[in-house]
Amino acid sequence: MKIGTRMKKMKEQRFIDEVISKMNKMGYKCRFDDNHLVIGNNDCQYDVQIWAASDSGKRRVQFFRLFGLKDMDSVQPEGLIMLTSECNNHNDLTTTLFLEDHFACRADAFISSAKEFAEEFAFARKQIDETIHEFNINYKAIKEDFPIKPARRPIGFLADRYYDDENSNVQELVAQAYNNFANENKQND
Repeated sequence: MKIGTRMKKMKEQRFIDEVISKMNKMGYKCRFDDNHLVIGNNDCQYDVQIWAASDSGKRRVQFFRLFGLKDMDSVQPEGLIMLTSECNNHNDLTTTLFLEDHFACRADAFISSAKEFAEEFAFARKQIDETIHEFNINYKAIKEDFPIKPARRPIGFLADRYYDDENSNVQELVAQAYNNFANENKQND
């Protein structure tokens, strides 16, 4: 490893140590874990990514909070995507992401010192918390408008399989007599 690269890494580590010390003195639990900072406890946790923006000493920071919603699996994904989009349209300072089984709310900042980090964290935390609060309020309406409906019973003719895998013969179309017909037919093959 080159000396310049090692010095840069040491400088970054020193900065992260200063941030951790500052945040812990302010009463936040702060630690470095898997190449990012973690602030808070298991109930309310913020993940923080830090990148060097340039040689000027400025750093780009992204504050994330992951969250889920009660009964998310009972809402159509289209409704959750629409909720995320509406949230992003109405909140200029945060970005909300839908990640299949949970959400992430993010706020971005540029900093140059541990003191600025603490100030930006306080501001980002307030914005993220407000966004999540609004998100929860709007979720109630989305839950009503986009429920997952039970699977409907097919009407008319069923062709469980058009082609038999073994000999590729066309099977007959048969009328459905009752709910389990397709499953029973499948078991008899």
